[in-house]
Amino acid sequence: MARRSFTGLGRIYWVPTLADPAAPTVAEIKAGNEITTSVKRDGLDIPRSVETIDISDASSRVNKTGPGTMGGDAVTINAWRDSDRTLDTAWNTLIEDEVGYLVVNRWGNAQDTRTGLGAGADKPADPAKGDRVEVYQCTVMSRAMDTIGADANACTITLTQGGIPQLDAVVTDTTPTRTKENA
Repeated sequence: MARRSFTGLGRIYWVPTLADPAAPTVAEIKAGNEITTSVKRDGLDIPRSVETIDISDASSRVNKTGPGTMGGDAVTINAWRDSDRTLDTAWNTLIEDEVGYLVVNRWGNAQDTRTGLGAGADKPADPAKGDRVEVYQCTVMSRAMDTIGADANACTITLTQGGIPQLDAVVTDTTPTRTKENA
C-alpha cells in the first residue's frame, strides 16, 4: 500500500470532450490541456456536500434522517499567473462559459500495477490504460485575479459541476461505442 500526497505526483487536466466520463481514453485526455504546473500546491478544492432529509415518524421519539441530495458544489482552482502568455496555462485554458471535464489523476500517470503509483508531474509520462482518475463535468463560471500582495500574481477560477462525478473512472485505450446509456 502506498499512501502518498497529491503534491509532486498528481496531474490535473482540462479535457473538452469525453465519449464516456467513466472510461476516458488516453487520446481524449492527451487532447486536453494539463494545468498541473499552474495550480498552486493547495489550489484545488472539489467539495462534495450532502443533504439529509427528515424521515421521522410519530412512532418514535428519535429523530431520523435519510439520504437526500449531494454534490453540485462549485470547484475552485487557485492558480499562478505567468507574465509569459504561453506559460499562463490555467488562465488561458479555463475560459469563462467553457464546458468540459476536469480530470484529476491523484496517483500520477502510467500507474504501476503493483504500487498503484505513476510518474509525477516532474517526470514526462502520458496517461495510460488502467490509470485511476476522477472526472468532473464542469462549466467555467468565473476567473478573477487574486488580491495584490507579497506573493506572485495568482487567480481564482470557479467551475460549476453539471453531471455526476466519476470518482472511480479508469482510463482506456479505445474510444467506447456510444449507447443510449452514455449518450
